[in-house]
Amino acid sequence: MPGEKSAPAPKPAGAQARRRGLHPVRDPGGIALRFARVKRYRPDKLPVEADTIATARGGLEMQGKGGNDDVDTLKGIT
Repeated sequence: MPGEKSAPAPKPAGAQARRRGLHPVRDPGGIALRFARVKRYRPDKLPVEADTIATARGGLEMQGKGGNDDVDTLKGIT
């Protein structure tokens, strides 16, 4: 109708994130990382015990080999 104001069209979420300076973290090797929000801190682990990109790459490399490599790596973990 004439003279009626309409709400602005919503912008894509990616554009809003870029405007706020939030960018996805991408490894040069092609691994896209997604960081979940912190729910709580773990008292049983120190920051130096956190996983690294090298750990993630190692896991990806093991996936394509087949066999029981991944099971052997997890022995003793409860």
